[in-house]
Amino acid sequence: MRKSLYIILLSIVAVLTLSSLGCSRYSHNGKIDGYWQISTITYKGSNEISTPKTLFICIQIELLQLDNPAPSPKRTGVISYDKKADILSVDFRNGPTDEELYPFGFTANPCVLKVVSATGSKMVLESDIATIECRKF
Repeated sequence: MRKSLYIILLSIVAVLTLSSLGCSRYSHNGKIDGYWQISTITYKGSNEISTPKTLFICIQIELLQLDNPAPSPKRTGVISYDKKADILSVDFRNGPTDEELYPFGFTANPCVLKVVSATGSKMVLESDIATIECRKF
């Protein structure tokens, strides 16, 4: 009886452990994960400063989404984030045009961004054409 009880308990523990390991996905992005509101974009060539109120960047696991609540569609890209070098690469598979990316401070697709800083509440990205300051939303 005692041996049967141990086998049953061990089986339950094994099933619970294996099921939690097999289905878990978590992010390795650290502090850049989240829903960010773009507060300021400073374009390098012209020193033009844009202060959009309705542009957002969402970063989760291996995806980045550009969100503009206006009628334009959300654009989703696959990311690769090198934490040591603070380099974020984004590949929008169903490519938005350069004109669609420009208001976000992004360059042509695929885009490489430098993560200048990221805290729990603020993030600064730098593309080839702009410095993008965001706040956690």
